[in-house]
Amino acid sequence: MNKFKSQIADWRRFDTFQGLVDSYEDTLEFHTAVRDDFFRRVLNDIELITLRRWILANQHGYGETQFYWMWNLIAQELPQDYKFLEIGVYRGQIPALMTLFSNRCGIKGSIIGVTDLSTIGFGDTHPGDPDFAQDIAKTFVYAKQSMDNFRVIQGNSLNEDVIYTTSCDLNLPLEASQVSPIGSIENRNEHYSKGIESVTRAVEELVTSDPRFTELFAVGHNRVWRYNETI
Repeated sequence: MNKFKSQIADWRRFDTFQGLVDSYEDTLEFHTAVRDDFFRRVLNDIELITLRRWILANQHGYGETQFYWMWNLIAQELPQDYKFLEIGVYRGQIPALMTLFSNRCGIKGSIIGVTDLSTIGFGDTHPGDPDFAQDIAKTFVYAKQSMDNFRVIQGNSLNEDVIYTTSCDLNLPLEASQVSPIGSIENRNEHYSKGIESVTRAVEELVTSDPRFTELFAVGHNRVWRYNETI
């Protein structure tokens, strides 16, 4: 198989959620392929890349551009009456994005966000007194999505027995990609961050060793698990 045909085959295995699950391996080669492929897909989706550019320009969200396509694949697997919980909403990037994907898929779940609606934990990076509730609303408006199925629970998630599963112990490519089709967004090369060490420790202690959880795949430091309550 020549190099071009090999690349096409590589891209096609990421067309579906199950394709990603079936091909997942924690290797530098796999994570690099997902990084480049998912970035290319978001870049070629006008609605998604327009939203992403606005998010970056207005500092309305964190994470990598590639995560958008991960959420797209996850949304395609959700039932009609799904429940989605995000711990740490910031300015509403993910709830707005999941609402967008829900509308694309013709499903209508319940999206809940646990957040302080304050600058707690951000140090001096947010001077003044930002109105995070208003910022969340602005994100939904720009994404052209209704907030009818989104509800905020205001409070610090550290006060609850909640685990937010990201990780930083995977074999990720940490440098920015220099492949020409990937390019950059707003003069910022895309790369993977390693996540948060304390969260990784929590995952290893409480999730990885629990047979009820099966790891399906990872996109950057975002790890996707399936919970089997019958075990």
